[in-house]
Amino acid sequence: MERSRVRFHSVAAAGSRQDLFGLLIRSMLSSHLLSSETRSLDSMPWRIFRDDMQIVDEEQVKSMLSLGSQRTKLSSSNAMALKHHAIIGVNTHATYQMYEQRRPIKFGRADLTLLMKMKQVVHDNLNPFLGMAFNEKSEMLLLWKFCSRGTLQDVIYNEQFVLDEKFHGAFVRDITLGLEYLHLSNIGFHGRLTSWSTLIDRNWLVKLTDYGISDALRRWVKHGSINEEMAKDDDNEKSTGSQKTGILYVAPEIRLSNENNQKRRVDQKWVAQVCLCLSLLIWGAFLGITSTNILQTLEKRRSADIYAFGMVMYEILFRSLPFNDKADLNGMFLGYSIPELSQEIHEPVP
Repeated sequence: MERSRVRFHSVAAAGSRQDLFGLLIRSMLSSHLLSSETRSLDSMPWRIFRDDMQIVDEEQVKSMLSLGSQRTKLSSSNAMALKHHAIIGVNTHATYQMYEQRRPIKFGRADLTLLMKMKQVVHDNLNPFLGMAFNEKSEMLLLWKFCSRGTLQDVIYNEQFVLDEKFHGAFVRDITLGLEYLHLSNIGFHGRLTSWSTLIDRNWLVKLTDYGISDALRRWVKHGSINEEMAKDDDNEKSTGSQKTGILYVAPEIRLSNENNQKRRVDQKWVAQVCLCLSLLIWGAFLGITSTNILQTLEKRRSADIYAFGMVMYEILFRSLPFNDKADLNGMFLGYSIPELSQEIHEPVP
């Protein structure tokens, strides 16, 4: 009997040592992975220094487009297509969005993780995010790969283009595939889907751009690092118009949440949650952490993407917005009015 007790305690002690050893190994592995991830994030592979890029003026862009195929030349007829171009490195043709930078941008772990995911994403219907230039001059630049046919908005409202059912189906299919990939990826949602954040390449393939960055921009604006509006050229009226009509693509519940938070002058909790959810979901399985609120917030943003997709789909089919042309956009932008639905009756689409 005594021997049995000794044997039992020996086995129990050995099991405890094994459990402790296993816990120690998992802890060391977790620490190593976290340290490796931190070093990778801190290296900022998405950062572009101004010395490594060249801003291209309109005459240079015209020359670059004239060297392309006849199909590429179509975009040179659009004055907007000649603005905001850059060459990164030797020959990477990029377009950029420029924001006035008022103070140095400080990146949190959520920002670094997001920008890394944006840099790594690869899909036929997503426009590659090339990087970001910041803290060197009085402006911040977000750089994306150049698509020669411009935006979907350019094509929709250009009466020279005949959009038949094949184009309708192809455009809707490509946007659907791009959104599906984003919603299933670590980025989680688009956040800024409009007809001008939907690009068309030389092969008429639709590519989504501006994805994932919306909450980070909003946070940098709140911290006073950048100006809320994109820097505009003096003659660039279309940019101003796009910013005003952009509110039409925002789901009502998101718009109401934004307005209420602005009135109370408090941070938007769901913004921080969405940024943190990516890291938490990745490490959640290992750490045993789950958050219903985070998942609900992410689902809310995905639903808002579908709302914006509905707006874009309407534009593709009917070449107009589903609102009355006389709608008070300024009033709606400030939250004081709601635009009336268009009274025009369209024939069913076969």
